[in-house]
Amino acid sequence: MSAILGAMKHPVLHLHAGLRKTGSTAIQNFLFDNDVDPRFHYLHTGMANSSLVTGQAFRAIRADDPRFPRAEQSEAEIREKRIRARKSLSSALGSMTRPHAIFSAETVGILRAEELASLRDFFAPSCQHIRIYLYLRPHKSRMESVFQERLKHHYTDLSESFPMNLKRIVGRFDDTFGPERITLSRFAREDFPNGSIINHFLQLLGIAQSLPDVGKDNSALSLRATQLLFIYRKFFPNHDEADPARIEQLRELTGKPLRFHSELYARLQTSQADDVQWVEQRAGFSLKEDINADDSTGIRSEQDLIDIPQQSLEWLRNSQPGLLARLRFRSRKQEDIAKAVRRLA
Repeated sequence: MSAILGAMKHPVLHLHAGLRKTGSTAIQNFLFDNDVDPRFHYLHTGMANSSLVTGQAFRAIRADDPRFPRAEQSEAEIREKRIRARKSLSSALGSMTRPHAIFSAETVGILRAEELASLRDFFAPSCQHIRIYLYLRPHKSRMESVFQERLKHHYTDLSESFPMNLKRIVGRFDDTFGPERITLSRFAREDFPNGSIINHFLQLLGIAQSLPDVGKDNSALSLRATQLLFIYRKFFPNHDEADPARIEQLRELTGKPLRFHSELYARLQTSQADDVQWVEQRAGFSLKEDINADDSTGIRSEQDLIDIPQQSLEWLRNSQPGLLARLRFRSRKQEDIAKAVRRLA
């Protein structure tokens, strides 16, 4: 009996470290809403995604940190948040009654080496073992997804690069936890049971599930919707509290997905071939993708983003919130299009 109680007191921690644009939201929401197995407890502090509390608890933020230019917090405020976040995590750990805990936060994937060590040292006394799960996404498809995600929050153009040094990220986890505790998987829906990343992640944990493909997190906007969002951001570059509602309406504008032409990808990508090769050898699978597969429809430049099809303009006009607004919107001027997108919310 004492051994069982000891196992409950010190569970195995399965740490899903996310990495951006690899289905983390779908996994988090499912585990938050469902008790999937009597052996497993989903560890959280009240939210499905533990990225915020993780960042507050372990990121070595300073008041003058250039990574957080809008923080505008004093050292005392940052320190108080760190203390509260760690107390909240400690309380969640203390309530554990099952031998396995699952913790999920994309923030873990961007922690620096010393921050990752701090996280390890925090959890280690309460856990028998810590096992890490990382999904790696081929660079071009990740680039296309991240571009959309940036636009949802602020203006971005097609000159911004997409750094993603997987060798450095994986190496940090290897150095901090040991390679034997790291599980690397390729993010590719065709590889997942029923196309669901949730099925795949649960199978890694030894939990049998056969869910339909419910793993669509933050479903991507179509190319036509992305074009309207891009023009909106040119005139309203900063995040607005009504932006989520606007984006939800833009999801209704369906069509082919946003894809980058191989020429644009070549200009924006920063990965070194040696780094990719190292990751592939370390992971045991290929991250290669057909870079030219979308060249017939892929965008090459900003001109392709601002060349709005008439169908999209008709959709935008019909979506205006009122007869007067619909009658007033007859222009192809970018500013008028931006204002019409703004009126969606």
